[in-house]
Amino acid sequence: MDQSRCLVVADDMTGGGDTGAQFAKKGLRTLLVTPGISANLPADYLKWDVLVVNTHSRAMGAAQARQAVAATLQRLDLKRFGVIYKKIDSTFRGNIGAEVDAILEASGLSVGFLTPAFPEMGRTVKDGILLVKGTPVAETEASRDPACPVQDSNLVNLLRRQSSGGIDLVDHRNVASALGSLREAVSRKRQTGAKILIFDGLERTDVEAIAAVGFGLQPLPLFIGSAGLAEAVASRFAEKIKLTPA
Repeated sequence: MDQSRCLVVADDMTGGGDTGAQFAKKGLRTLLVTPGISANLPADYLKWDVLVVNTHSRAMGAAQARQAVAATLQRLDLKRFGVIYKKIDSTFRGNIGAEVDAILEASGLSVGFLTPAFPEMGRTVKDGILLVKGTPVAETEASRDPACPVQDSNLVNLLRRQSSGGIDLVDHRNVASALGSLREAVSRKRQTGAKILIFDGLERTDVEAIAAVGFGLQPLPLFIGSAGLAEAVASRFAEKIKLTPA
């Protein structure tokens, strides 16, 4: 797999733009493709460091969203992307499990690293519970979203309902430990058959540790997160291809 390109798969334009900006800030040449990849994907898309595609699938049904992601990926030469990032909403709205399943299947990647944590924006994960400024997400206005309400704050429970893969949690005790200990925790979880690992995250250092451990794997995991994890992944990716941040 080529290590010199990153693919970002977003479910809406705003999220795609926010995530693309995290990579562009690191000096990475970033192309954002508008919905309708068949018509809007340029022939030279492999000349860019980062390709951001938008499936416009957040408010779709789960089966339709999975198909939208699969159809988008069929248009791309996935072997040319060493890093794949699934952009998700920081309040977990949308068809996250179905779309992650589609990406894992199409890419052949064996595991996903997931955290919506974005501490600077008040999004944290503790014991698998997604908090928005300290309040469980199902008790916030995200639970009243007319298109895709979030009815459960427990990410393990949510994802088990959405995904066909094994789900497990890497708690904060492990995330905040030394990187070697975190690597060992990840290895243990994977040995039990987990396909998607949900990570607690309370501080920026937690998010950076998740990215660091991910970049230590070969092949890399599918990274799944909001703009918070995207910033850490962008830093690691820029370093990997020896670019100097702008």
